[in-house]
Amino acid sequence: MYLQAFFIVVLHIIPVKTTVPDQSRCEDKVNTCIIRDGIPGANGLPGRDGFVGPKGENGEQGLRGIQGPPGKAGPPGQKGDLGPIGEKGEKGSPGSCDDSELNLLKTQIKDLQMEMKNLKEDIKKEKVLRVPNGIMVGEKTFQTDGSRGTYEIAQSKCAQSGGVLASPRNALENSALVEIMNSHNINVLLGINDMQTEGTFKYPDGEIISFANWNANEPNDAGGEDCVEIFGTGKWNDIPCRLERLIVCEY
Repeated sequence: MYLQAFFIVVLHIIPVKTTVPDQSRCEDKVNTCIIRDGIPGANGLPGRDGFVGPKGENGEQGLRGIQGPPGKAGPPGQKGDLGPIGEKGEKGSPGSCDDSELNLLKTQIKDLQMEMKNLKEDIKKEKVLRVPNGIMVGEKTFQTDGSRGTYEIAQSKCAQSGGVLASPRNALENSALVEIMNSHNINVLLGINDMQTEGTFKYPDGEIISFANWNANEPNDAGGEDCVEIFGTGKWNDIPCRLERLIVCEY
């Protein structure tokens, strides 16, 4: 395209001889060619990247960011040296709060020791004897023929033989029933119940119980439990009176 334009320019600048009739001579004339701007060409391919320029100067320090979450705890450091011994405090006056609490604690311990001693002496006085089908504790005898029944049946059976349904009144009698229970491998039904007043457990004669050995969270009266059984651990549990358990009578 550029070559074509070049030839056109050359042809226009070559001198042309023109014959003028009235003067009969030739004159050299030069033709003038006007070249206008063409259409812009398409962009070429991008050139290669230049060389890396020199490193600029450091900018101003930015604002401090928000504190991040705490990191993991590091290993424990070495044990430090023992510090100096502090000054001895002043002795409290008689009747102060600390002395009063200490004296009260001593009194309670002394009372407990006395109760334990009295309990051991009471146990020694009691006579525990094995009798046919049962155990004699002091003047009370617990016996069973191995039969089972509901509370109503058990109460009637014991009454026919001249006794009442077993109702332990102390830890020693409770232990005797546990021994009988373990020999028959079934929980013993007690005469204790709260049929008359919910939550108030009484002996068969209507007296409110003076000794209890309830299991944890018992009695809970779950589903109408008015009667009581004794586990192999000696703990008590309230149960529905319709359930059958080992019948043990006391005389």
